[in-house]
Amino acid sequence: MVGQNFEATRDAILDCLPEGVAVVDQSMQIVWVNKQLASWFNEETLLAQPFYEALDNPETMGTEVCPLQT
Repeated sequence: MVGQNFEATRDAILDCLPEGVAVVDQSMQIVWVNKQLASWFNEETLLAQPFYEALDNPETMGTEVCPLQT
């Protein structure tokens, strides 16, 4: 019950943002997108896709490919 409430609250907050938000797993596969990102892309084509491939391999800035990778 607590987990479901947390997820519903998290989704509601992230869905209100004007920025596109994607949640990825450890292998950088998209597991959730907010409404804004879904409006820019077809949500079904984003889910379960590799993050960078789903966004058509955008140019990254800086020396690290992904700041989340350790």
